Amino acid sequence: MSEENKKPKIIFAPGVLEQLEAENTPEELQELFDSLSAGFADGSIFDKSTPVDLEELEQSDPELFTHLMEQMSKINEDGEFDQPTVH
Repeated sequence: MSEENKKPKIIFAPGVLEQLEAENTPEELQELFDSLSAGFADGSIFDKSTPVDLEELEQSDPELFTHLMEQMSKINEDGEFDQPTVH
């Protein structure tokens, strides 16, 4: 399978899946996963997304910016989290 045709993997940062499980019913989680998978499959997830301006985020929400930067620092050179939770 070529790089262009590879199906994207949905990888959650450590602790995210556990938090989602604690705050949602199994049915709600399945609906979320199905929605994410469908969005990747048909490309609509990219059409509906909004790029994040990191400089603006740092000014407007320093706490979120810091958390995001901490999570991004855990991504290895292969583009995956060092300790991912995979669905």
